[in-house]
Amino acid sequence: MRNDRERTRGCDSGGSFGKDKIDALGRLLTRILRHMASELNLDMRSDGYVKVNDLLKLNMKTFANIPLRSHNIDDAVQNDNKQRFSLIEENGELLIRANQGHTITV
Repeated sequence: MRNDRERTRGCDSGGSFGKDKIDALGRLLTRILRHMASELNLDMRSDGYVKVNDLLKLNMKTFANIPLRSHNIDDAVQNDNKQRFSLIEENGELLIRANQGHTITV
């Protein structure tokens, strides 16, 4: 199960994130989940959650020029010092949402 979950989360090259990588990923996730989900055609549930798999399929890069799909979303969320995001697992799928600050209707 762990290997399957790692694939859905993306991967990083060394198993850990530097502060700059976490910050850049957090900024991109914030922009997507709070403001851009509908224009990126992400299927956002009424409670604000989107599938991590769908998020990782986006052809986007962080401000640090790192492709979104190369990040480990779970590690980044856990290490985000601002606690901007929530992760849940339902039916074997990982979902993420921004905790606050939406400009889109959730």
